Amino acid sequence: MEGYVHTVAAIVNRLWRFAGQQVSRPYGWVLPLALAPAVFGFLAAFEPSDAAVILGACLAGMVISLFWQLYAGLWRGNVPWMKGRGAIPRALLWSAALWLLAISVLAPISFLFYEAQWIEVRSGIGDPPNDPDALQKSWDFAVLYLWQTADAIPGLGVADTLALEQPVAYDDWKLGVMLLVYKAAVLIPVIAAFRGVWTSRQADT
Repeated sequence: MEGYVHTVAAIVNRLWRFAGQQVSRPYGWVLPLALAPAVFGFLAAFEPSDAAVILGACLAGMVISLFWQLYAGLWRGNVPWMKGRGAIPRALLWSAALWLLAISVLAPISFLFYEAQWIEVRSGIGDPPNDPDALQKSWDFAVLYLWQTADAIPGLGVADTLALEQPVAYDDWKLGVMLLVYKAAVLIPVIAAFRGVWTSRQADT
């Protein structure tokens, strides 16, 4: 058993380092884009088993590494592609990729909490006459997080301008906390990116 645990830990550690290395590469943002549907599908269809726990640990290690390494690198301004031309478009691509990755993690987790009756909603999740499966209910939560993205863009009022009604009605503070965590995941990389680009350019002058 001890050898089994060490093997899994070694795999997770390698994937952690691999994900962290992608942060320094110009096209590393492709990794979170590729991870997003994999994480979403895995969590939406999660069934407890040894294989699921191992795969979950591997995916969790890569996701955490991406967020941690990128946020730290952007904030410090020491990510190589932040210097020179194309820094701002790449920062925006990374931010968009991480937004989608955050949705892929939080939407199915919200569904799991909903199924466990840890969070409650008034409408918008599996409304009758439909009888949706776990994937559809997870997608309903994903739409809520996407709506929050549109609503969070300052100054544009995207949701109001396009007359997009909030897709899920809720009064539960616990779901509100999860939405606040998501908004932080949306805003932090943008702030860190522009601060990092500014820091890098100031260092070069």
